[in-house]
Amino acid sequence: MMLKLLVSGLVVVGAFFAGQSVSSAPQDEKEDAKKKAMEKMMADMQKCVEAAKPGEQHKQLAKLAGKWNQTSKFIMPIPDMPPVESTGTMEYKPIIDGRFVISELKSEMPGMDGKPEPFNGFQILGYNNVTKEYEAVWVDSMTTGLWASHGKADAAGKVITPDGTAKDPITPSGRPFRVVIKIENDDKHMMEWWDSMKDGKTLELLGNMTETRAK
Repeated sequence: MMLKLLVSGLVVVGAFFAGQSVSSAPQDEKEDAKKKAMEKMMADMQKCVEAAKPGEQHKQLAKLAGKWNQTSKFIMPIPDMPPVESTGTMEYKPIIDGRFVISELKSEMPGMDGKPEPFNGFQILGYNNVTKEYEAVWVDSMTTGLWASHGKADAAGKVITPDGTAKDPITPSGRPFRVVIKIENDDKHMMEWWDSMKDGKTLELLGNMTETRAK
């Protein structure tokens, strides 16, 4: 919003300066300083405008649009305990002219009594043209906090590795986590969940998810 207001204001100011001769000598130092400040601001705002344009990475993210079937398997930090498996659906939708993609998960997870309970999640995913990183924010029905992560892709753009800090009742001060997204093709991708739940420092593979496009 602030960027939009500044751009709108500069259009008006720019129209005023456009009618003046650039080569003419400034009337005084104060007027010269004002023009130089305006020129710098215009240049800075142009950088902001260029950085806000969706690029190739955003086009790739937009390909996620649609409904996907998800299967997941989480490894319990208890010796000899079998992994917890679940299924669900994830629906992706591009927003704000393709700058971001939102997704909604609907699935079930075993509750404290072992019976299946609804597990829902929501994510906003994007690519930051300034930092050259993918950024994500995740929320779900098992927490009231936001899980933010960011990271780069490999040279081929097929493996994205966002890192973040988890703050929950286990480690309220925070512990590192990592998500590894492996894009197999436009209809299938896999995700690994790495967490440092045991000691708050060492990342271990705790789960993996596979999403295939619903036909």
